[in-house]
Parts: sequence; structure tokens; C-alpha cells
Amino acid sequence: MIITIVGGGSTFTAGIVKSIALRREELEVTEIRLFDIDKERQDKVAVLVDWILHEDLKCDIKLVATTDEETAYKDASFVFAQMRVGKYAMREQDEKIPLRHGCVGQETCGCGGMAYGMRTIFPMVKVIDDAEKYAKPDYWILNYSNPASIVAEACRVLRPNARTGNCPFFEADACTIHAARPLACALYPLGQAIDPATAAMEYYVQLPLCGARVSAQEQRTLQNYLDDAAITARAGIDARWAVVCTQLSDKLQQAGGRENPRYLPAARRIARALYFDYSIQDDFYPQFNANTQALWPLLDKML
Repeated sequence: MIITIVGGGSTFTAGIVKSIALRREELEVTEIRLFDIDKERQDKVAVLVDWILHEDLKCDIKLVATTDEETAYKDASFVFAQMRVGKYAMREQDEKIPLRHGCVGQETCGCGGMAYGMRTIFPMVKVIDDAEKYAKPDYWILNYSNPASIVAEACRVLRPNARTGNCPFFEADACTIHAARPLACALYPLGQAIDPATAAMEYYVQLPLCGARVSAQEQRTLQNYLDDAAITARAGIDARWAVVCTQLSDKLQQAGGRENPRYLPAARRIARALYFDYSIQDDFYPQFNANTQALWPLLDKML
């Protein structure tokens, strides 16, 4: 396995490499590549890393230090990103400029953290694009570049997975949570609103569009999305579910809500009727109707 460390000129690189090398058999790592745009700084760090690998630990892991993207990412399985865009000179500015204006000046928080994060977004996007181009198809990127939350959210929006919409439960063209996809997953990138009084349905778009980078010739209509996920066929069930859930919520509130001493037992009984008292061998809707029909008189007695 090949591991690429982006920001190879960092003083943290030696420690990261040693940790990897100590677990080389478990990780099955055969090659470590250091990648940095500052060749002079990285070359100095590479001397120490080479000594750790081949003199200190006596291991046969191949070490490559490069400033070339293809050399860095070619067939890599994991990419560790630990960039400090602007180096310590810009960290100093991140911390001092906010202080002059009475704001928090800190590396990863407040105004300083925001500035650091904004500087890091597009270099991180380039890492994604380069890895996508050269690395193995199933590569992973582990980002240590701070502030990680800002960078991660920006990458999620700017480089979403076009096939899965970044859903971590989507594998092999199917939802891995259970066989019948939850409505929210089936609908995405659409959102659905149901009027509990009339059962009328409205749809709206959630951005980004499931990560899809759709060309002008591939524009999709609302009906395309509904047909793909078989939403139209289940619309009646979804509407009935929304109406019943709203009615049950109203009944609990009219009975005094949490102030009612029987609220929790009633809520548990509702949960059973809605989610648990089902046989997976039988159709959902007849069981749902039977459960809710039995539930109403029971709630009248409980509340």
C-alpha cells in the first residue's frame, strides 16, 4: 500500500511516518511519499525521515520525496493532508490582526481560524482533484489541515461525490441501512412537504444537487427524480403517514403534553405502533392501518 503525505515539509512529518512504520505489517504499507510545494524545506525533513525508516527502524519501506503531483498520488491508497497554507508567517497575521480589532486571534477559532480556513479550502480542493486523477479508485483522504471543520464542509460542497451525494450509507448502488430506503434518502436531492390537513404534497430542491455535476444536456425534471425513486407510487402511504403522525402529536399536546403523567407510556405505545409492531414478511401499509386503528381507542383510555 502507498501512503502520500501532503505537506511533507512539515515538522510533524517525521512523527507521522514513524507511527506508520511501527505498524507497517498491520497496514501493509510498502511506500511512503512526501509531497510539498516547498522543495528546500521538504528535502531537509526527508533526510530525517529516511534515517528513521532505514537506520532507526531498519524497515524496507520505500521513501519518495517529490514536488510533482502525478509522482505523489499515482496509485496511492491513502492521502494524509497536513498543509499549513501561508506557513507560520500567515499564522502570525491570523492571530495578530483580529487582536488589533478586539476579536479573538487564534489559529483555528474566531477570525484567525476563519482566515486560515479560507486560505486552505482551495489548496485542499486541488488535493482532491489530483488524487481523483492519479490515486487508486478507492483512495481515502485523511485531512489534518486546520481548521478541519471549515475545510471539510467546503470540500463537501465543492467536491461532493457525484454518484452517492456523499451519503456514507450508500454502497453498490443501494442504501445499506435497510432494503427499503428511508423516504429522505429516496427523495434526495428533493425535500417533501405534506399538508397534514389536506395531504397535499409539495417538493423543493436541497442543494447541492446530490453532488451531481449535470451538464446542460442532462437537465432533470422533478418527475425524473420522483420516478427514479418510485416516490409517486408510494405517495398515498407517505401522505397517510404524515397525517396520522400529526394527529398523534396533536392528541398528545391536547392531553397536556409532558405535563400529563401518562405521557411517556403513551409515547412509547405510539412508537410501537409506528415503528416496531411489524412483520418484515408482510406489506407495510395494511399493518400500519391495523396498528393505528387499534392505537386510537387505547390512547383514549391512557390519556
